Amino acid sequence: MTEALHTFRVRKHALQTGGQLALRPSLIVVIQGAGITYTERKRLEAGEACFVKKSGERFIVQEGHCLLYQLEVDLTAFPIFRQPTNELVECLERMQGCPETMTGSLRQHRSLYQLLEQLSERRHEQTFEEVTSQWLEELGRSRTVSDLASELNMSLPTFSRQFKKYYDQSPKELLHQLRMQRAKEWMIAHPDWTIAEIAERVSINDEFYFSRLFKKREGLSPSQYRKRLIPRVGIWSQALLQDHLLALGIQPVIAPSFPTQYRSNGVPDYLSEIEGTRLYDASATILPEWFETSNLDLVLRTPIRGELPPMLTSCPIIDISKQTCWKDYLYAVATATDMLEQATDIINEVETFESVVKQQFEFNRNVTWAVIWIRDSEIRLYGRTGHTMLDFLFNEIGLRAVEGLPHTVYMTISLETLQQLDPDGLFILWSQPADVERIRGTKEWKTLRAVRTGRIFHPDSVDWDPWGPLGRMHMLRQLHTYISDSNCFVCP
Repeated sequence: MTEALHTFRVRKHALQTGGQLALRPSLIVVIQGAGITYTERKRLEAGEACFVKKSGERFIVQEGHCLLYQLEVDLTAFPIFRQPTNELVECLERMQGCPETMTGSLRQHRSLYQLLEQLSERRHEQTFEEVTSQWLEELGRSRTVSDLASELNMSLPTFSRQFKKYYDQSPKELLHQLRMQRAKEWMIAHPDWTIAEIAERVSINDEFYFSRLFKKREGLSPSQYRKRLIPRVGIWSQALLQDHLLALGIQPVIAPSFPTQYRSNGVPDYLSEIEGTRLYDASATILPEWFETSNLDLVLRTPIRGELPPMLTSCPIIDISKQTCWKDYLYAVATATDMLEQATDIINEVETFESVVKQQFEFNRNVTWAVIWIRDSEIRLYGRTGHTMLDFLFNEIGLRAVEGLPHTVYMTISLETLQQLDPDGLFILWSQPADVERIRGTKEWKTLRAVRTGRIFHPDSVDWDPWGPLGRMHMLRQLHTYISDSNCFVCP
């Protein structure tokens, strides 16, 4: 009865084609349109729902306008099936409108159980989803694609078309992807397992065939991949030090993530090589036992909220103090892993490309600039320093900041305040297209000098985080491409 005393959050989201929604563990229900979950590769159409198991999952809209609900409630997953949308909406709206009182909570939970009962109703057309989901979970063990088609009374071409519609990949492609993902997880978690044992566990009995598949997808053999795990390093930090480790050629066994900040698995997309590493939510409590049980050779640790975490007994720890420059972090990580020579080469490569990008800004240093982040409920105006991105633009590039910027890292402002500053140019960073589109039609926005002259910089910078060499090179490449294609950065 205690659970019923607390209301849970029901969020309603409207997205357009290509729009993305970061998800926490929850139940999502699609009412209109269609999309796909990024990690699980599960396609959802109107009337369908799914349980999101991990933080950091994201939903990507594939077709037109999409309307969906997200229920942030802890539930045990069970098979759910497509239902009439009008019945689902009625139940969802009742839940969303419940007041935060004991009576409201009881009503909300009653509607929740009615919704779950609806979704659990088995219908013939859902058999496809049930059969294929189980097959993917088992990594194809003992059943071929032809077996699945026969089981569903479908021809092989019909089944393959239906599968690609649901999962956005062919059965063979998705099965191989999931097998390699699972194999990397086991290679990291179980260093004592042989390649043959891992191949067998992903339902591939031929070790040499498994090695060929792995190298084709990953670009290196299983044995080469394992070399990246030596030494076995864990990162206890709220900084994404895996950026620095990966640049040095070492993949961490356990590392931090921020599921509510980044769209994929809690880390920026350019850290895709982190696949297989155990990721924990660094915004929550970090538990020592995660590291004690990971068979580590070394733990790189930084202060958490200004304090050093408790000691570990199973492996050496190297404490890294807070740094103000990405190069200092790289040198600290390289010193800990005895790779200083590689660090120097990496810094030279990044600085060479930085000089190329700096030259592209030559004709924009005599006009005033401001950096803003347009969010769903606010606009943030950034100062000249306190963030590596600001240091890069205003100090390293040498852009001229408009008068009136905050002395703090950022402050929340209105469009009227932005009008008063009226910079010659605007950097719109980390902003979703839908949020920018929301204010583009306003009178205040249209009268800005930067808008009238077309000196607006709005790249796809959602995952920009130039605190590490990989993130910095990612940012520089996107800057280089954007400036090359943008008239507002060309000398008039």
